[in-house]
Amino acid sequence: LSDSTIRSIFLVLRKALDAAVRDGLISRNPAHEVASPRVGRRRVTKLDGPDVVRLLGALRSNRYYAAFALIAATGVRRGEALALAWSDVDLDTRVAEIHLTLSQVKGGTRESPAKTDGSRRQVVIPETVAVLLRQWRKRQAAERLRAGKAWVGGDKVFTTPTGGV
Repeated sequence: LSDSTIRSIFLVLRKALDAAVRDGLISRNPAHEVASPRVGRRRVTKLDGPDVVRLLGALRSNRYYAAFALIAATGVRRGEALALAWSDVDLDTRVAEIHLTLSQVKGGTRESPAKTDGSRRQVVIPETVAVLLRQWRKRQAAERLRAGKAWVGGDKVFTTPTGGV
């Protein structure tokens, strides 16, 4: 099991034993005698410029190429890019407001506010990415027309062909 899974199991067990103490089933919680398992930090590997260019070249025909280009050019996180709404993006000034994040949860996705003040920010979109986003917006508008009533999305920038995220 991963470090974080082991820690999660420990915390659930400790909480259950706390409830047993509270309910008078046991006199003390033995989990309090044990140190919480540590979660090791993984070292992040960053791609250098030529690697990014090769990766984007390989993704050129991918539906979400504009999303990958935005992430590579601005450093926004995947969840931040997926939470972006067109109302958060000004392609004329080439600025995007980052204030939400999208994460996967059991049964779907959940949108939540960015956790810290530092996470809420404006990012400058390079002109090359702004061009891709304009093209993407046109493609998305055509998909919205084709989908008709099947369109489930709202204002999100990066969607499935029927507007989902």
